Amino acid sequence: MDFCLVFGEPGIGKSTAVAAALAQAEVLGEFRDPLPHIVYRDISQHRYACQLGRISGTFPGTDGLSYNIVNKVVPFIASASFASVIAEGDRLSNLPFISSLPDTWDVDVIHLYADDPQFAEDRRWARAGAIGKTQNASWVKGRRTKAWRLAESLPNCVWFDVRNDDVVEFLRNRPAFARVA
Repeated sequence: MDFCLVFGEPGIGKSTAVAAALAQAEVLGEFRDPLPHIVYRDISQHRYACQLGRISGTFPGTDGLSYNIVNKVVPFIASASFASVIAEGDRLSNLPFISSLPDTWDVDVIHLYADDPQFAEDRRWARAGAIGKTQNASWVKGRRTKAWRLAESLPNCVWFDVRNDDVVEFLRNRPAFARVA
């Protein structure tokens, strides 16, 4: 099974990039139980792919989920036997969760970042204007530090600067995304 986790600081464009990378995928359904997830048709046509979290809302992906969702994810995925699973956001972006993933899974961890703090700040303000909600500056700084430290601690983490390349095309070429029809 291909598992991809996309993470990074608030407002960097994780949800937007993942949604765009999956825009052409065939959605079979959006479910709430046992945890929010979206099921897509896999390229084999006989299996399924999954995105954890929600497609819509102010905070799509895993960001709108409870903090204890981590305890439900691995058992859910293991019992459902998806061909690929995609997750993005802060809820699953931690070393205990990543370390708990079975060795039999092909895990792809991607850190989206901008090496220019002003670029990231401008994106956050644009997002705040779009949704009518600003994020506390010290909370944002803490989330940014958390994302960078996690990325630095993972030897196989792929760093992708969202300022320089086509992030959507990059994601579409990752194994878990490439399996989604």
